[in-house]
Amino acid sequence: MYHKLFYYSIKNDIRNNAIKTTHSIADIIMLIQKYIYKNLNYMIISFTLIPTIIIWLAQIRGVMDLIINNGISFWIFFKLSLLVIPPLMPHLLPFTFIFSVLYLLYKMYNDNELTVLWASGITVPKMMMPFLIQSIIVSVLIFGIHMWIAPTSSQKLKQEIFSVKSDLARSLLKSSVFISPTETLKIYIHNIDYGSQINGFFLIDNSDKNIKRIFTAEKALIIKNEQDNKILLGHGQIVLQNKSKNEKPSLLEFDKFTFDLNALENKINAAPSVRAKDYSVTQFINQRHILSDIDYNHFIKQFHIHLTSALSPIIYMLIVTIGFIRPIQPRFFPFKRIFTVITLIVLVKIGMTYCEDSVEHGKINLLYLYLTPIMALIANIIYILSTQKSARG
Repeated sequence: MYHKLFYYSIKNDIRNNAIKTTHSIADIIMLIQKYIYKNLNYMIISFTLIPTIIIWLAQIRGVMDLIINNGISFWIFFKLSLLVIPPLMPHLLPFTFIFSVLYLLYKMYNDNELTVLWASGITVPKMMMPFLIQSIIVSVLIFGIHMWIAPTSSQKLKQEIFSVKSDLARSLLKSSVFISPTETLKIYIHNIDYGSQINGFFLIDNSDKNIKRIFTAEKALIIKNEQDNKILLGHGQIVLQNKSKNEKPSLLEFDKFTFDLNALENKINAAPSVRAKDYSVTQFINQRHILSDIDYNHFIKQFHIHLTSALSPIIYMLIVTIGFIRPIQPRFFPFKRIFTVITLIVLVKIGMTYCEDSVEHGKINLLYLYLTPIMALIANIIYILSTQKSARG
């Protein structure tokens, strides 16, 4: 209620020429901008928090599997679940920010605060300034997350998951459940008697690029001591399938076969590989001298894609604020403007996404990434200048 009375007092004072000095007007504009900053920050946090929690709950299902299958501690689960969040934020923040701007302007319109500002003679650029500054902050944050925080978080998450699987490599042998300790291995054990006697053993090994190996055995025995770490397979067969050729698989039968668990653990313990395009800026600078031209170009593409993606909050903000800051007749409910700005935002997003996909697949030049943002910025600037010119006229 206070801020409404404050704005109406501003309106009356200006009409009565009670405020004439430039210093007083500047103070009033500063108070208005602080009010917008405060409310906009509150709404950004509110609009970001709820969808982040929902998406986070959907993303931690893979981490939950580690708890169910391997019984990891709550602290490890908490640490892994937090590492899931940073890669989500660059995709979420532009939309939560723009919905915050849209809701704040709509609220200010319904409370007649925009009407007071229009009547007070405050120019459109000055009304847009707090939204512009906030959009630049969000854009810098998104770019920083893209180039530093998200890559580091994703790599740390992979390393932590591999570490968990490595520590539990031996305990992965469980009965009546398919287990994939790595992307290339799948194991199934029918049951285990007395802790080491296995009845029904099945393993698929896709670690070789050319040959797929399938092990089956009626009986198996787990041997674990200081000298040995292996599984003795009895009365089984090995199927060898050439991946590159459409040939009949080769079948080898055996009475006894030794499967080395150390080899299994070494595959599980293998550090997850990191593609050059997924490097953080720091990693790229440190590894630049050993990168191939292909890896270098992949990183540069991702850099430009992330840069143009980070510009989206500024573009969306200009579309929304221009759509709402213009005077609206009180009898007209701004549904039409809401529909218009949302349509424009969707069109800009489609254009940017198409250019990003095309650049990533090498269909168009990198410069086309900036086509949609530049066109949108130029259109918004021209509109602001034309509005100012008509207002002065």
